[in-house]
Amino acid sequence: MVNIPVPSSLEIQEFLQYLWLERGLSKNTRDAYQQDLLIFREWLHDQDTTTNK
Repeated sequence: MVNIPVPSSLEIQEFLQYLWLERGLSKNTRDAYQQDLLIFREWLHDQDTTTNK
């Protein structure tokens, strides 16, 4: 299995800021991205925890 690093909160916030500054995405779109990224980050963390047992 490939070991994928779990993104930090700072990395997610920097990506969301990029979406706002560079891409001009709306707040609703950025909020949706944030929600999806946090769910994905939690899933990655769970996968990492499961494989390291």
